[in-house]
Amino acid sequence: MFDANCLIRDIVPRWSGAVNDAKILSQSGPHQIIEQNLVHDQPQYLLGDSGYPCKRLLLTQFMNPADEHQLIYNRLDKLHL
Repeated sequence: MFDANCLIRDIVPRWSGAVNDAKILSQSGPHQIIEQNLVHDQPQYLLGDSGYPCKRLLLTQFMNPADEHQLIYNRLDKLHL
């Protein structure tokens, strides 16, 4: 996991590359902290690709964008990689 400045913030080296991304994320420390809203009493969000489930605080791309705003979000989401 890395932040907006591309600094690595968390690594979970417990499993091989064949393990589902969502499983690894669920075991990460930052994910658990964000899910519990323990950071500055403000909602924090994670961005993920289609390998992750869309959750309250984990934002993924729209599978079938319905309007221009969703298309723009999908394009911008690709930039974080």
